[in-house]
Amino acid sequence: MTDVDIDYHEATRQFWNNESGIIRYNLYKSAIKKAKAAIENEFYIEAVAIYEGIIADRLESRLQFLSNNAKVQIQSVGSAAHQCKKGDDKIKNPIMFELYKRIFKWAKKRNFVLHNMVKIKEGDSDVSFEKRYDLAKEAATEGVKIFNDLKNEIDRQKRANA
Repeated sequence: MTDVDIDYHEATRQFWNNESGIIRYNLYKSAIKKAKAAIENEFYIEAVAIYEGIIADRLESRLQFLSNNAKVQIQSVGSAAHQCKKGDDKIKNPIMFELYKRIFKWAKKRNFVLHNMVKIKEGDSDVSFEKRYDLAKEAATEGVKIFNDLKNEIDRQKRANA
């Protein structure tokens, strides 16, 4: 193993024997359930906010892994993805690079959805709330896909390094 590899089985055992691992599992379970319900009930902005938190947590975990378990703190999903991409440059994983591209694009939509639903900039006056809300729906469903793909790839890498 290299200095960034971990024993997947040992890490899994520690996770489940660790109180914070159980808490995190329950938080994820509840957050995902709430986000799914938000999408089903067309509360897309809520779903985007929930998936932002989940994706940010996964990226923070990824960054910690790439930093040899050093304590890390992120400012935003975009900055976390940039930091992770720098760390992943050493590994040269094309799947992760594609995920980072998707995260960068998604983060722009997320920013618009959470901060600009009613702001008007020059040239935006013909954009209806409905069109903006359609973007929220798109961002919510993309957030689900990004989270699932990010989780699956990180899990795959952990198993491969076991």
